[in-house]
Amino acid sequence: AVVSTQSGHYGRGENMFKASRTRHFKQGSMEANTGNRWTRGLNKKSVEAETVDEEEVSESLVCAETSTITLDTIELLVETGSSISDGDNVNLSSPLVAKILDVILLMMSSNQSIHVMKMVFSTQRSIITKFPHIIFEEETDQCSSLCYHLLRHCATFVKEVREEAVASIYLLMRQNYESVGSFSRVKIQLTIALSRLRSDSSDATKCNDTYLKKSLITLQNYADNDSELHSTRFPEQVKEVSKNLFMIMRDTVRMKEVKQDKDCAMRIDLMYRIAKGYKNSPALRITWLKSMAAEHKLNDNKCEAAMCLIHAAALISEYMYMVESQTQLPQGCIAFEKISPNVLQECAIIDDVLKPDEDGMCTGGEFSEKGLESLLKQSCDLLMEVNMFECVNEVNKLLMAIYQDSRKNLQLSKIHEKLRNAYDKMHSLGKKRVLGSYFRVAFYGEKFNELNGVTMIYKEKPFTKLPEIAQRLQSLYLDQFGDDFEFIADSKRIDPDSIDPYRAYVQVTFVEPYFEPFEKKYKKEKSTDCDSALIPLL
Repeated sequence: AVVSTQSGHYGRGENMFKASRTRHFKQGSMEANTGNRWTRGLNKKSVEAETVDEEEVSESLVCAETSTITLDTIELLVETGSSISDGDNVNLSSPLVAKILDVILLMMSSNQSIHVMKMVFSTQRSIITKFPHIIFEEETDQCSSLCYHLLRHCATFVKEVREEAVASIYLLMRQNYESVGSFSRVKIQLTIALSRLRSDSSDATKCNDTYLKKSLITLQNYADNDSELHSTRFPEQVKEVSKNLFMIMRDTVRMKEVKQDKDCAMRIDLMYRIAKGYKNSPALRITWLKSMAAEHKLNDNKCEAAMCLIHAAALISEYMYMVESQTQLPQGCIAFEKISPNVLQECAIIDDVLKPDEDGMCTGGEFSEKGLESLLKQSCDLLMEVNMFECVNEVNKLLMAIYQDSRKNLQLSKIHEKLRNAYDKMHSLGKKRVLGSYFRVAFYGEKFNELNGVTMIYKEKPFTKLPEIAQRLQSLYLDQFGDDFEFIADSKRIDPDSIDPYRAYVQVTFVEPYFEPFEKKYKKEKSTDCDSALIPLL
């Protein structure tokens, strides 16, 4: 894969301007200006050259020429700075390069001709190659904006523009990797950019999933064919990023499809997968964890809602600990392990996040002592409602450390009162405390797509009977598949080769939680073990 880092599309000086004017203002039909058709007009029906208004054509050519002159001026500035460079350091001030990048980003965000867009991308690649420290070490906001516009152009239906955008993204990854040994910053900003594209209604209609998928495949091909970095982990990391972006894109589309669906389990599963896709972007992951908590509360799954908030609190603690360790706050995710061992999933990978405060990822209101306190209090209230008293105790320990440091004696008094009520209730309930019912649900048939052959554990409310969940799922999938659906009442194992692959099958059986020997050692009595309620959670 050869990605050009030089402009090469146009010359400089008087000869260049003459050639440019000759190219753009040549008399005759539009056939001489096919490279300057507006990208915004390509989605309209083709119009015969003789019917195009001459004034509109002239305006488009003047705009193209203006953009070309601007790019030539930028190239002259860069060339001048390069010619008086001091060793490997190009002697151009960072503020000037930042202003040049601002102009490039402005041109990327506006409607340009195909020919001009090619030159814009070429100039952008040239600047990134000569001044990588500006984009990767100093101007983090510009890195974010650049990733957003490049990804937006990767989803355009204009093939020439799409190819240039993919080449620019690959070079951006490569330069980041060669500069600091990883392309974590680009990886994070591309993930955020995809979220922005999905949430921005003005760009949502322009973001074509088919073209974006093709661009991601091209990105992987660049990495596979890059012989210089073939022996490093770079190609593997590019594939991982491409796969992650595609999965987020796919699950977000499906999320919109099932938004009005009765299958709340499928909705929450998609939300979980999207949140997992944003593992490198803490703020976005927290947003989706909160959305999952709200969805669980809506379906009266308060234990699961509490665990979503616990995961969000653990993630905040982890990143706050990386920025600055404060003794009164939880020292990362490890402080939440007794609440749920699954929380350790939130541990930050140093390779992915080196300076979270500088990257601007952990600057929201949630990443503060107040935001952490709010999440812990909400989760504690939910856990209390579902008799998860052991977890209530552990969460309150974290809150007490915060209140003791700030001498909030009234809040400490309220916590001790809640703990007294929790232990009193735990004692009075004894072995009568039931935390949930569990069922094994298996899916068979090509109609389920990626769920074909998948087995899941469903956690239902306490005392839920097998016929209840069976009837609910049967009603749900009968509405979806009609006569092509069949419910398997037998609990024996199903041989996939013995059933019709073109029909949809669901099998439901009752199961009990299983504990490993090391888990049983800490288990005092069956009904008071809080871990049994955490099996199907995050």
